[in-house]
Amino acid sequence: MIAKVGWDQDNGIPVTALAMPVGGDSRKQSLQIALPWPSPTPRANLWIWFRGETAAREAKVHLGDR
Repeated sequence: MIAKVGWDQDNGIPVTALAMPVGGDSRKQSLQIALPWPSPTPRANLWIWFRGETAAREAKVHLGDR
């Protein structure tokens, strides 16, 4: 489960929502979160922290309908 997300690997915002399966495929999930916008730089990386981990990981995300 995702604990935090952020625009850099040092600062994260807590995530309270749970990911939901997409179209019945348990391998694909969707999670709606709110981040400060605009991002600090164009094409900024999104970083995620999984519960129980202290280091952030760079995420590959699809920004859905805006």
